[in-house]
This record gives sequence, structure tokens and C-alpha cells, in this order.
Amino acid sequence: ADLLAPLTGRKPLPWLIPFELLKWIAPLSSRFSEWRGTNSPLTLTALHGTSHYRYVSSAKAEKEFGFVARPLAETVRDTWAWMQEQGFLDPKWTLDATI
Repeated sequence: ADLLAPLTGRKPLPWLIPFELLKWIAPLSSRFSEWRGTNSPLTLTALHGTSHYRYVSSAKAEKEFGFVARPLAETVRDTWAWMQEQGFLDPKWTLDATI
């Protein structure tokens, strides 16, 4: 949250929701979003993806291919733009372009 706050121009929440509670909230969020005709960002699939740590290293790609990772802020901005172009995000949602 602290990493994305400057990109979105919003402050992170001052508290965290326990993961076990999110597992109960996600199906309700999905149903509510279906009822409203919108997409829920909180789904059981999304929770599953965030609950498993994915430790990766770019060391081999750097060594063998000269790979250089882009700054995270640049990657997030490009991903955000692509997701909006594809219709995955509400057009009203904005990303602070100054980051």
C-alpha cells in the first residue's frame, strides 16, 4: 500500500483487513458487484494470487542476457494504462501521472 500510494495520489488505509476476513468478504463483494453490473477487484482468485509469495530473481536474466529491470513506478503506470485501454478499469479511476 505504501508503495502504490504515491502512484495513485491516495493515502494508504491506516489499518489492514485480516486475510481470513477477506476470504469471507470476497464472495460478498463479487455478488454485490454482479448485482450492480460492475467488476469486483476483490475476488477469491485475486486473494489466492496475493496470498502466495512468489520469490523470483532476475539474476540469471541479468547475467546471461543483460536484462535490466524497469523502475516499478514506470511499470505500474504502463500496466495501468494498458488495463484502462482494455476496459479492466473504470475510466474515472486515475493514476497520478507525476510519479
